[in-house]
Amino acid sequence: MKHFINRTAIRRLLTASTAILLSGNAYAVKPVPVYTMTVFEDARFGSEVQAGNYADAIEKLTPVTERRKNDFAAATNLCVAFTKSGDLENAVDVCNRAVAVARKGARRTSTLSAGVFAFATSRTRLALALSNRGVLRAALDDAELARKDFEEAIKLRATLSAPKINLARLDRAA
Repeated sequence: MKHFINRTAIRRLLTASTAILLSGNAYAVKPVPVYTMTVFEDARFGSEVQAGNYADAIEKLTPVTERRKNDFAAATNLCVAFTKSGDLENAVDVCNRAVAVARKGARRTSTLSAGVFAFATSRTRLALALSNRGVLRAALDDAELARKDFEEAIKLRATLSAPKINLARLDRAA
């Protein structure tokens, strides 16, 4: 089954949060960078994720990803839902699965005579999955691995803006 990217509505910002640091008797607010994550709005409950209904999306997507281990859109959308809901522990497995499924698809289309469009689409999927996982890794304070994901995503698909934006935000946060 083919999944197409709804280019007009795929990027959503990871909800900005602030860290309140106690400094003597006063409070100081340290801004946390806002990263861009990608959802597939038109596939596998992506509209739920995009609307911010993370609990509903997680409830609906979890059984789908358990039954269909190679469903890229479901894994990607669940990765974003877990990350945005703050459930980073569960996000790790699902984001890694989305990357693995995308890598498998990219290898398959590069070895088959699947055509230029299929190859470009598989590279785009992998770049989006890497960028999403990079956001998760940044949220987990692993800047080195986040940087590797963003840089690999840029190398795969230089025309995507999300990995570039995320890498620039990671650099500003350092």
